[in-house]
Amino acid sequence: MVRFNDYVGEKILLSPKKQFGDESASVYFVTLQGSEPGGLWIEYEALTKMVLVAIGKPDAKPPKKVVFFLPYSEIDYAVSFSTDLDEKILGL
Repeated sequence: MVRFNDYVGEKILLSPKKQFGDESASVYFVTLQGSEPGGLWIEYEALTKMVLVAIGKPDAKPPKKVVFFLPYSEIDYAVSFSTDLDEKILGL
C-alpha cells in the first residue's frame, strides 16, 4: 500500500481541482512536506511567489519554508514515484 507519509520530502505530481493562481498548468510538480487525514502539506515555489506578490512583498525571501495545505477534496489525483520498482517486472 502506498502512503503519502512515505514520500514526505520528495517530489510528487499533483492535480488540484483549481489551478494555482493564474497559471495555465493543471498538474504541478510539488514537494510533499506532510500528510494528514484531511489533506496534504505541499511546497511549491511559484505558489510562494504568488503569495509574496499578493502581500506586496514580491522581492522578499521568506525566512522559513512556506508550505500550503491542500484538502483531499480539492485534489483530483496525485502521482508518486516509487524507488523500489523492479525493472524486470517492467520488462526493462
